[in-house]
Amino acid sequence: MTQAPRIVWFKRDLRINDHAPLLAASRTNAPIIPLYIVEPEYWHQPFASRRHWHFIHDCLCDLDSGLAELGQHLVVKVGDSCDVIKKLHLDHDVSHVYAHEETGNLWTYHRDIAVQKLCQNHRIALHEAPTNGVVRRLRSRDDWSKIRNARMAKKILPKPNTLNSFPPCSSDTLYSCA
Repeated sequence: MTQAPRIVWFKRDLRINDHAPLLAASRTNAPIIPLYIVEPEYWHQPFASRRHWHFIHDCLCDLDSGLAELGQHLVVKVGDSCDVIKKLHLDHDVSHVYAHEETGNLWTYHRDIAVQKLCQNHRIALHEAPTNGVVRRLRSRDDWSKIRNARMAKKILPKPNTLNSFPPCSSDTLYSCA
């Protein structure tokens, strides 16, 4: 029996090296859907700019090339994150989502809370890895520096050797990486 695919949701960290969610998902030997979601509401926020989008676009092209070398192209979808993840879950029986903890702004914080609720409601396991020294969900600040220092001392993670592809999943028309 084939395993259900896992989503690796790329948000801010658009690389394959030292990417804990990508490495963890690849180690399950399940098919991987490496996903980037272009969220129109995000790009209408006052903090988003055309220059920012051009940088993201270039990073997505590089990410797609790197992922293709591992066996699976980047899947780019346009829409609300909850809608995109829910549709992939319903269409392909996605059972797990791997992502970095977000340390952006209030908009991304609210988006991530909505995604957490969606995953809980649909019994999708959500695996979030820290990406920097920000320590979330502390009951007190007593051990903050100890946790942060331990994170920063960890070795750089290798990129996966290969990804099990998931051919039925295609990207929305968005850009050309030529």
